Amino acid sequence: MKALLKAISSILFVAIATITIYPVLASETSEKYIESVETNLDGSYLEEDNPVYDLNIAVSARSIDFGRHQGFWHHSPIVLVRPFSFNPNWQTPINNAMSNWNTRNTPVAFGVGSASNNTVAAGSHTWNEYGVIYVSTSGTNITWFNIILNSRTISSSATNTGNFITSVMVHELGHVVGLRDNPTGVTVPTGSVMRFDRPRNSLVMPTAFDVASVNMLY
Repeated sequence: MKALLKAISSILFVAIATITIYPVLASETSEKYIESVETNLDGSYLEEDNPVYDLNIAVSARSIDFGRHQGFWHHSPIVLVRPFSFNPNWQTPINNAMSNWNTRNTPVAFGVGSASNNTVAAGSHTWNEYGVIYVSTSGTNITWFNIILNSRTISSSATNTGNFITSVMVHELGHVVGLRDNPTGVTVPTGSVMRFDRPRNSLVMPTAFDVASVNMLY
């Protein structure tokens, strides 16, 4: 069923108005978790100090635990990204990350659709993060996201580059389905792919804790 649904693509409409973007700083080194940023369509930004958490969020038939969740997620379990093409050393690990989520016991299915506004990019950047995800939200729903992987920092830290890329990508996709950085109540190495101190050279699958956390939202 997932394979069939992943073939479905939809056209997303962006209103000409101010939208809210929450950059999830997936540095896996930074103490700073999430900051709220407003952006206009001309690309200008206005930073705010307000936390994005709303403890009064009420979503029918869903259970939000802020020890596990960031408070917003892609409400549809079928998540399509725009087609992307990298050299095999990057393409395969990124594809594996999507497959690793798809094979777990959740309703979530990641796939590719040409009409999607969601993007994945990889390149060498001066910032210190392994990966960053930017998301636009409407209420608690993620309406589109951009994932950027940093080849410079990944290559300098990895002993198994393929696994490292997969682990970082699985982590970023975890944000798409609502998981927060450094969830409480779990320890390394097998506690969660969302932990900053996980062994990225070997932990490439969402753990049982991650699966349970996702299934609370879907």
